[in-house]
Order: sequence, then C-alpha cells, then structure tokens
Amino acid sequence: MQCGISNWRPVSLLNTGGKVFSSVFVTRISSWANINSRLSPFQKGFRENDGCAEHNFLLDQAISDAKRSHQNLSMAWLYLENAFGSVPHQFILTALEHAGVPSGTISIISALYTGSTRTICTSAGWTGPIAMKAGVRQGCPLSAILFNLSLEQILRTGVSAPGYHLFGQEFKCLAYADDLLLLSNSSSSLQQNILLLLASDDLVTSSVAFASLQSAVRKKILRDPTLGECADFLNGKKVDEFARESGDLLTQWSRARHSADRLSKFLKFNWTWNEELSCFYINLYRFPNPVCVAPSTAGLVTRFLRDDLESFYIKQLSGLVDQGKTVEVFSQHPESNHFLQAGDYTRFCDWNFIHRARLGCLQLNATMRFSNRNPRCLDLNARQVLSSLP
Repeated sequence: MQCGISNWRPVSLLNTGGKVFSSVFVTRISSWANINSRLSPFQKGFRENDGCAEHNFLLDQAISDAKRSHQNLSMAWLYLENAFGSVPHQFILTALEHAGVPSGTISIISALYTGSTRTICTSAGWTGPIAMKAGVRQGCPLSAILFNLSLEQILRTGVSAPGYHLFGQEFKCLAYADDLLLLSNSSSSLQQNILLLLASDDLVTSSVAFASLQSAVRKKILRDPTLGECADFLNGKKVDEFARESGDLLTQWSRARHSADRLSKFLKFNWTWNEELSCFYINLYRFPNPVCVAPSTAGLVTRFLRDDLESFYIKQLSGLVDQGKTVEVFSQHPESNHFLQAGDYTRFCDWNFIHRARLGCLQLNATMRFSNRNPRCLDLNARQVLSSLP
C-alpha cells in the first residue's frame, strides 16, 4: 500500500533556545487568555486542568439519565479533518487580533510563521523548500494555544453573526476539544478523577458532579443525604442505611465506591467533607506522616496511592520466609537484576513467574493436565529468550 504525502504531517524541531522562548511565551499568552476569559469554559483541550475527563463525565451523565428515563438521546460529533494543519496562517493572526491579543505579541507570532517552509524526504532525496501558509507548527509549545484561539474564533463567529453557528444556523455547544480521553479504570485514578470533578473550576461540571453524587447516595439511603454522608458513600460504608442495594445503574460514583473498598484492603485512607472550606478532602494515613490531599493538589492522589501500594507489596514480599532475604539483597541496586529494575512493582507472583521461566519449568497455557506431554516444552525461540535474561 502506498501512502501519499497527505497522510503525513510535518514536525517542527526547535533548538533549545527556541523551545525555552516558546515555552515562556505560551505560558504568558495562556495566562492572559484565562484571566481575560478569551477561551470558552467549554474548551477543554490543551488546558491546565484535565478537561477531557470532564467531557467524558458529562457525556456519561447524559447517557445514564437517558437510560433511567427510557428516553432517546441525540448527540452530534463534529470532526475537524487535519485540524492542526488546516488553519491558514492569516486566519490565526486575525483570530488573535479579534481576541484582543496585544499587537506586539501578534508581531512576534507573525515573525515566527512568516516564511515558514517544509522539506520532504522522498526516494529520490530531499525536496526543495515548500512554503507553509496553513497549519500550526506541530512540536512547538505555542501550537496548542494558537489553535485554541483560532478554533474559538471559528465557533463564535461562524459566517456572519455572533454565537455558535454551523452551516449558517445557530446551535448550542455543550463542550468541545481536539480529542476525548478514555478514563482510567484503575482504583487510584478513579479517586483522583472524582476529586477533580467535584473541585472543577467549571461550574457546570462541578454542579453536575455534586448533583449526580447526591442522587446516587439518595438512591442508596432513600432520603436526601448530607455531604458528610456522601463522603461515607465514597468511603464504601456498608452498614445501616448503606447496606441496602440501590438498584441504580453503574455510575462513576459507584465505581469509585467499589475501588475505595478494594484499596482499603491494602491502604488506609478516607474521604472527608470540610464544612469550613466547602470541599471534599482525601486523607491518606501514611506512616509516619499522614497526608491530606486538597482539591488544589488533586493531581497527587494517584501518585500517593500508587507509592503506598508499591510499598505494601514490597513489604509483603520482603516479609516472606523463603523469599524475603533475597528480595532485600537484589533490591539494593538496579544492576543486581535488570529485569526487575530494583524490585519496584514486584509481587510474589511476578517473582515466582520470572524464576520458573529462567529455570525452564514454567507450565505454559497450552499444558494439558493428566497428559503425557512435557509441561516444560518450549520452542527454540522461547529458550533463546529465556537464556538471554540476566
């Protein structure tokens, strides 16, 4: 199959000085755009907060509500083909001017894009310089904010009138972004996503999050819950009113509740509602110094929980009578075992698998019980791979 040039995108490879300058420049433009509300709150792509997760949450809520009420739900997905590469340079400068970007800043961006060229390596060698008159530079830190401001101008102005327009007709746009993000189903990531949703700067997202959480708890205890009881729900409380089955659909909140129940077998943490600050907190009872994760530091939840899980598994493995001393020795330095990388993320089942594989006595999935076949049968390639392990 032959791939045409249209299937490829040019990449901008800046030198160190250019990257530093562009990074400082984009920080100032982004800060200016946020302070002066030059970007719609519905634009989540390439923003400081994980807005794509908020999009997925809002979509999930709309689908769940439609299922509960047995109603139809219609959604329109708009795809911008070659989005980064299709915006004309002149339109970018015009969009910046309409957004109110200072003229000095526009002049710098114009200088960066004026005279831009690309070259393509073919079977016959490199082509000559090809003028670039459209598209933001992929690989440049400035590209994201320039694309956002340009997209904002397209959606707000349409053809002739203010507001969001498509094919000459005004429409309501709930949210938009370059890409949607698949939410992680890991227990630690779920706890972080929940805290971020409840503490979102987007009032629409945070309001929907609070309302849907209270609705989930209401179906559980059959009355209007307090915010403290919402925290009990997230902690996986199973006594008294929380012992009954709600019969509701599986939601983000019930998934977070189940994940908290799973994590509680290994770690000690809980959700707390702070009346004075009117927000949820996650308390991590780490030894010797407990940690209280506020909404402003929600991004640390996953890292803290994963670190604690690693410590739990390593401590469990080190405490084994037959393997503990070995783990204690080889984990002292990464050079002692390249495959295990100093013992990080190591559980006993991993340790057991690796050494059985090295000794050639690992029973394969194709091994049949009570048969005369050799359970250690490995083909030549497998033996070569195992023999190369450190």
